[in-house]
Amino acid sequence: IGRVEPNDDLVDRIVDTTADAYPLVDGDVVVVTTKVVSIAENRLIDADAVDVTDRDQRVAAITGLDPREVAVIYDESDVIGAIPIAAVGEDVLVEHAVDPETAQEALDEVPAMLITERNGRLCTNAGVDWSNSPTGMMTVLPANPDESARRLREGIEARTDTDVAVVLADSE
Repeated sequence: IGRVEPNDDLVDRIVDTTADAYPLVDGDVVVVTTKVVSIAENRLIDADAVDVTDRDQRVAAITGLDPREVAVIYDESDVIGAIPIAAVGEDVLVEHAVDPETAQEALDEVPAMLITERNGRLCTNAGVDWSNSPTGMMTVLPANPDESARRLREGIEARTDTDVAVVLADSE
């Protein structure tokens, strides 16, 4: 569907993209990454506008995360604990990595992950993500993923008169 910008109409983008090459039919499942939904819903955080506490600094020192990211993680979720991934799984992760050197660099940079609960789901780092986000911005998960999926499904049905399912999925 191309690069998505904040406040884009995802229903239009999906329907317009699928109309010719892949017309939707009843029973299709449309899978959309949470990143795309988050950007379209303008769920972006300007890293320079984040207030960092002493707690955020301490957790950042342990995890290797940016303290601003830690602050957003705590704002977006309930933090359950941290997994020192570099200490407990480094050998296995590097051994099975497509690019072991890059995997080792990532583990050296961020040796631990925060385990969080958000919207009744467990995830790492509350789904806060810098990758494929505008420069200096963090993307956070949709505020209500079930509602986002429902709106997309209903919008697609209204535009195409097809009964589809919509699934929001992580891009990895």
